[in-house]
Amino acid sequence: MLLSLLLLAPLSPIVQDSAHLVIVATTDVHGRATGWDYVNDRPWGGGLVRAARPIDSLRAAYPDQVILVDAGDLLQGDPFAAYFAQVAPRDPNPIVDVMNQLGYDATTPGNHDFNFGVTALRDALRRASFRVVSANITTEPSGDPMFARQTVIPRRGVRVGITGFTTPGVMLWDRNIVRGQVEVRRIGSTAPAELARLRAESDFVIALVHSGMDGGSSYDSLGVGPENVAASLAGGAVRPDLVVVGHSHRQMRDSVLNGVHFIQPKPYAQTLAVAHVDLVREGAGWRVARVRGDQIDLAGIDPPPGRFRRVTEAQGEVRIWASTPIAASAGPMPGTDARVEAVPLTTWINEVQRQRAGTDLASTAAFDTRAGLPGGEIRLADVAGIYPYENTLRAIRITGTQLQAYLEQSAQYYTVDPAGKVGTNPSIPGYNFDIVSGADYTIDLSQPVGSRVQGLKVKGRDVVPSESYTLALNSYRQEG
Repeated sequence: MLLSLLLLAPLSPIVQDSAHLVIVATTDVHGRATGWDYVNDRPWGGGLVRAARPIDSLRAAYPDQVILVDAGDLLQGDPFAAYFAQVAPRDPNPIVDVMNQLGYDATTPGNHDFNFGVTALRDALRRASFRVVSANITTEPSGDPMFARQTVIPRRGVRVGITGFTTPGVMLWDRNIVRGQVEVRRIGSTAPAELARLRAESDFVIALVHSGMDGGSSYDSLGVGPENVAASLAGGAVRPDLVVVGHSHRQMRDSVLNGVHFIQPKPYAQTLAVAHVDLVREGAGWRVARVRGDQIDLAGIDPPPGRFRRVTEAQGEVRIWASTPIAASAGPMPGTDARVEAVPLTTWINEVQRQRAGTDLASTAAFDTRAGLPGGEIRLADVAGIYPYENTLRAIRITGTQLQAYLEQSAQYYTVDPAGKVGTNPSIPGYNFDIVSGADYTIDLSQPVGSRVQGLKVKGRDVVPSESYTLALNSYRQEG
């Protein structure tokens, strides 16, 4: 009888006093869904498909405790991405298809995700089974959010809140294709209220931020707001617990500012950033007791056989397209020394631009000094290796003063220490070192920054500050 009464008595719920979360993150994948290098037509050590085994292992070890997120720049950046955005769009987009199969929970857009236009971005994400969140991207002219501002995902009794922010540089770099359709607002003006709302609804708050940690912007920020502000989220009245940083193509295992943890995996799906989070019960909620960052290198990890059949077929299709011959060269044109001297590769590119645009001058950058054009047959992939972005040719008019300032800005790429050793400025990417053809000049690194460009001439004549010159350059540079 006693046993029967005990069986009928309601059981008190067991209240767990600790919890563990595993946050797994990618960023700046730039189309690397597969484990293939389409420029060199060989296996690639990264790629989203290589992440399948580590993600599966983490989910098996920590059931219902893993959150998989991405901080933007997914859909553009290599021939695979370009093919399915411009040549043969597919539904679902193969990059999104792989992410669906991997079981992503949330992502936020990066600036390059707008490169093919707003409609293309919407189409690519239409079949996403994960949440796309953004607190600072609105549709125009209504001002309504383009995506959900936030999402809350339960994991073992813990409410995990996720929001996202994108660098407002979109409004410069892609202004011609986003103007009147979307606005990417300043992160600093949108983050406080959004984090406060999310904190009220969540036990653990993650911000996916497609913006570098700090430092100067690559453009005049007066119009749209600063480019790199992820670190500022640690200084607000309401702060996230974890920030996944993107955009800057750097790597952070775990950096802590004012109690906020920052992680950043390598770009191009070379690593996974992992944050192990321990929480303890505090009243009706949870307190973060410990965060431990880690990185998983994806090089050499093969995807599970047969897991990604559709993307394997897509890979073959892109390899055929990328191998299409488009020109021939009498000899190889490497880019190895393009940032230290005039080489045939950049001289030829600038001459093509100058003739096509009908300008006095032309400028270009060596985006990747490992890339170049081979002798003999030139494939579409070879050109994509030199310039992986969908920029277009522009012609502008500048003064002699502006030309001098432009070259001085590029010359800041180099540094000289007190012992006279030459290096490069870590805050200036190599692709921001522009080379101008049609002008004769010398960069004298013994001179202070701002006075390094010597003997500037155009058509054999000294450049006159007030005189006007025409310049061919790409749209990314022309727009800021």
